[in-house]
Amino acid sequence: MRVIRLLALALLALAAPLSPWACIAFASDYLSRASATPQQPGLPDNEKMPDRDMLDTSQHILLLYPAFDLSSRARAERVLSLKRIARERLTDCAGSSPAAPPELASLVSRWDQLPPRLTLPQLEQQPDLEQAITQLVWDTESLTAQVCGTPTGDDALLLRMTQNPAAVEQE
Repeated sequence: MRVIRLLALALLALAAPLSPWACIAFASDYLSRASATPQQPGLPDNEKMPDRDMLDTSQHILLLYPAFDLSSRARAERVLSLKRIARERLTDCAGSSPAAPPELASLVSRWDQLPPRLTLPQLEQQPDLEQAITQLVWDTESLTAQVCGTPTGDDALLLRMTQNPAAVEQE
């Protein structure tokens, strides 16, 4: 599988003219097919794990990311999911210290400006709000990582998305 991982990375480099998310989708598909084939006999499990982890991570990112090529409904669903994940991270981060840093206070203020009860149809019809929420999610994940430490789970994946500026597609 080490060779397969290297091939996937090489394919990513060749596919550079594609959007970063298209590259991840391409690599994910390639790794999925490669991992479905029989492994080299006698390859220890600890050598298989990095490939499995890379595949799982790429697939999970693809499930989270609100790509512009999705339907407006699917994208809105993902944005609402990202909103929930990032808001929980901010709440946990701000509550972890007796005096929240001023940087978090400005984020909390931005979150408080969002409509309290946002529905899928509302978000589908307001692409500017969708984009504003997505940017707020990226900002939240970046700042909470600095203030409260390295995130885990979905927050860690969102932070990875924010760290690649080309990854946030533009219409």
